[in-house]
Amino acid sequence: MPISFPNEKELIEAINNREVCLLLGAGFTYGLRNIAGGKFKSAGELAGKIQKDLFPTWSESDQKNFNSLDKIISESIKQNKKEQLSELLKSELSIREEDLDIDYKLLAVPNWCRVYTLNVDNTLELIFRNNTLPLTQYKFPQSLEFHDRSNFHETQAIYLHGKLPCDIENELVSLLNLT
Repeated sequence: MPISFPNEKELIEAINNREVCLLLGAGFTYGLRNIAGGKFKSAGELAGKIQKDLFPTWSESDQKNFNSLDKIISESIKQNKKEQLSELLKSELSIREEDLDIDYKLLAVPNWCRVYTLNVDNTLELIFRNNTLPLTQYKFPQSLEFHDRSNFHETQAIYLHGKLPCDIENELVSLLNLT
């Protein structure tokens, strides 16, 4: 049940007491660039990229039959292109840590009870894994304490659609069945 906080002080106290969860929507990574150097693609755009890169000689009919992400991934697995698919997805759905700016890294400061995300990429993991900026570079209310996040366990981050990397054959089709 959502709790209402009448003022900033009570909200900060609730965060410090690990009573607040953070939910990150799909737009959380908007503006970030993937390892391949481009923007994160929609499911349809990603299906097109897989088709173009792994099946460049397909006929127009084949392209229409395999135009959704789950179908193209299933076909890639069936055609023994798991390794190529895995590499392509890694470059398209991962970011480099050096591309995270301070605004993203600030998410590691509060003592969240849990963090939920709709994304499957590695952004959240990078934010909490190596948050090494000096404390003086953080901007947050004076009463919000800095907490040591070295004990942040992956089980505290809940990936609602699953998380990459994963077992291509057994998990990926259901993980990316978003179209």
